[in-house]
Parts: sequence; structure tokens; C-alpha cells
Amino acid sequence: MTQTTAISSNLTIGMDLGDTTCEVCVLKLGVKKPEATGTLPMTPEALIEFVLRYPAATVVFEVGAQSRWVQQLFRLNGIEHIAADPRQLKLISQSRRKNDKKDAYLLACAGRGMPELLNPITHRSVQAHADRAISKARDALVSTRTKLVNHIRGVVKTEGGRIKATAQHFHNHALEQIPERLRPALEPLIEVLAAIHEQILKYEREMKKIARERYPEVERLMGIFSVGLTTAFAFVTTIEDPSRFRRARACGAYLGMAPRQRESGSISPELNITKAGDGHLRRLLVLCAHHLLGPFGKDCRLRRWGLELCGGTKKGRKRAVVAVARKLAVQMIAIWKSGQAFDPWKGMPLSEIPAGAQPNGESSGTDIVSQEAPAA
Repeated sequence: MTQTTAISSNLTIGMDLGDTTCEVCVLKLGVKKPEATGTLPMTPEALIEFVLRYPAATVVFEVGAQSRWVQQLFRLNGIEHIAADPRQLKLISQSRRKNDKKDAYLLACAGRGMPELLNPITHRSVQAHADRAISKARDALVSTRTKLVNHIRGVVKTEGGRIKATAQHFHNHALEQIPERLRPALEPLIEVLAAIHEQILKYEREMKKIARERYPEVERLMGIFSVGLTTAFAFVTTIEDPSRFRRARACGAYLGMAPRQRESGSISPELNITKAGDGHLRRLLVLCAHHLLGPFGKDCRLRRWGLELCGGTKKGRKRAVVAVARKLAVQMIAIWKSGQAFDPWKGMPLSEIPAGAQPNGESSGTDIVSQEAPAA
């Protein structure tokens, strides 16, 4: 989350946050020599005690593993601070003579100029962070399950066999297809897969419970074709406040799905996406786009637009998947802010809408609104 910050004092404190210690540097406006430097233990008591010695100072630190609780600490104590985006501080990360003391000094220097250039960041709330951790934990288990499944398939393949089973039900059908001589090695892994599957289902039940209690918009976002519980839940707990985006289109850039730019004169090369922002949510949206453009994707305006963009080539399909993922994020923000239901044919002439489908997304046959993508 970004924030706008203006420095109202002539003192800045640069803090280089480490695992156990923190280097600090106090600079006065217009003076190159530091007012004070030192090393502090990374404890709330030590940080607050030092900062309160300079009540008019603005603290500047990089976003990292320790920055969340540090920002919460300063916010609760009314301390003016800037959590700087590390991507904006190449002067520190790419320095040829990098050390903690110099980093603290450069942070203090950067905070004295235009803080907007540091792209100040506000961490999501404690509750949203805790809820989002459930989605991340489920994702870690799914990744582990995929690695184990691929390992078992590979070992069986060396014996000339093939295991026909989906990843979700692999633990139920794989054991009977494993050669007898490989079972001592692979049967324990099947048992682990069964335990992982149960824990994944437990996480999904917990997400449903939390969504009902705290995030009612999750159910509405699941009405978008190919968007399931996991993606909708991760989207809401990651964005947290949709009003941050004046335009829904800005959400695509926030999640790193906008193309890079490197224009110079008349040269404007076509570059890859920035991949800035939350990688977990971006990957889930890409999975949703793959499902929507796949053979089981439901017909809608976005699917037709994506298939047309593919152009029948492998490179075109990759471009189309990213473009559809970006549009899914834009649709989710727009629906979240407006409170309206998903309309798969919005903006299309009535003559182009398939027979039996209504403009509001309803169908005369099966329910085409609340389907969930298997992967996301």
C-alpha cells in the first residue's frame, strides 16, 4: 500500500533494520555531518527510546522483514515515519561500498529531499496480514504437493509406468499404480500427500469461515468466471481497501502486470511486465486466466477477447494470459467498489450475446456465475 508523506521537521533519522541490531543516523537539514550515529538492539523499547530523543524527527527505513512491526510501533506512538520502497533505493542496494552505517546515512539523506520519490508504503493491517497468512500457507502446501507428485511420477516413469490421477486425488489412486518394488520408497510419500490434502481442505474451510465473518465481498468476487475462493480471498486480504485506487485500471500496475517502459527519443521497445507488487496474488490471477482461456473456461466477453488476442501462437497466448489476468484484477476492483454483480457480457451488443444467456450473466440452463476454477 502506498501513502503520501510530507516531512514537517528539519531532522531525519535513517534506520537500517537488521535481524538483531539496527544502525541509526540522525541528520539535520542543510548539514552533512550526522547529529548522532549508533547501533541499537532490534527491540521496541530500544527503538522508541532513541526516537523520542528527537521528537521532531522523521524516521526513514526500508521495507523488509522487520518493517511491518516497526511501522506499527511508530504508528501507535504517533511518530512520523517513511517506509521506503527498496526498489526506489538502488543507490543503497547497488552500492559498491555497502555497509549498514552507510545505508542508514543514505536513508536519512533520501528522507530529507522529496519523500514521494521513495514511494512510501503502508503495510496492511494486522488482521488482514494474519488472514492472508492462511492463503499463503495453503499455497505453500499446494506447492509441496506438486513437488511430491512430480517426484513420484518421475520415479514410476523410469520403470516404464504411468500414474493416471489428478494432483488433488493423487493420494487415493496412485498407490495401486505403483510397481511393487517401488512401494517401500514411495508409499510413505503417498501418506504425506494424504495428510497435506486434508490440511489444504482445512485451510479452505477456514478461509470460507473468515470470508463469511469479515469479508462478505469475497462471495461477490467469486461470481467472476474462473475466480474461486482462494483467489478472491487472497485478493481481498492483499488489497484490503479498494478506495486506494482512483481508477480500477491502476490495480493491474499495482500487481506488476503492466509492461515496463524504457523509452528514449523515438525508441519505444516492447518489454515484459514489471512484476512489481504481490507475486502470490499475481500468480493466482494468472492461473485464473489460464483456466478462463482453457477448454473448460466459460464463454464470456473477456474469454472471447483473450482468445482473439492469442492469435494462434505460443507467444500470443502468453501475452493473452497476462492481459486477461490484468483485466480480471480490474474487474474485481470495479465490482468490489461498485457492489454490483458480475456481468460477463457487459458492454456487448445484445445481438452478440449467445442465445439463452442474459445480459446480467444469468443463463436459462446451468448456473454460470458461481463456478470456481479448480487451480485457483
